[in-house]
Amino acid sequence: MDKEHEKELLDFLDKLGKVISEMFGPNCEVCISDLDYPDKAVISIHNGHVTGRDIGSPLNEESKYRIEQAKEGTYINYKKVLKKNSKLLKSSTIVKKIGSKTLSFCINYDCTKLEKLHYYLDQFLSMEEEEDDLEIFELVTPLPINDIIQESLKLIKKPVQEYTKEDRIAVISDLLSKGVLQIQKSVPKIAKALGVSRYTVYNYINELRETSKSKEEKEESV
Repeated sequence: MDKEHEKELLDFLDKLGKVISEMFGPNCEVCISDLDYPDKAVISIHNGHVTGRDIGSPLNEESKYRIEQAKEGTYINYKKVLKKNSKLLKSSTIVKKIGSKTLSFCINYDCTKLEKLHYYLDQFLSMEEEEDDLEIFELVTPLPINDIIQESLKLIKKPVQEYTKEDRIAVISDLLSKGVLQIQKSVPKIAKALGVSRYTVYNYINELRETSKSKEEKEESV
């Protein structure tokens, strides 16, 4: 490769680094280094504040190790922590011989704030599983739950979208008689099939139980 083509390729890599750094924002650093001159290796860098480097900065021991891992290829999606400020970086490195130069093209993304956000989101989204506080019936069919639900839906001779409240209650009544509530997480599946919320399903079940209880009380009073 002649010097002119080598320069064109280096200019292209510099522009590519600029595009990547601007697309992913100020936490994304893109650094191109000339590995033949480790004492002043950095020849192009965008968002250098991420690692605190500038053009002409040397390779540190961490960089040398990562580049050695990449060799004539890639080392993708690895984690590193900057000792001087404890920044957590997600990085990828490509090492390639281009003309007379051996270059590394490295992307470093500062994930420190994202890591904290991840922690707080986990804390916020941590919830106890809601237990179905409902009577468990004996399961009288070996079919998978979705098949059982579909069989019950067929009892109503019209599309689910046209179901009335009475139709939905009829379906749930049939499912209860088959012991579907014995199956774990059955209520969300029933709700999805009927196009209602699970709380609506619970309300229908309570209505059925109240109706059944009233009927039993009347029979006992006779």
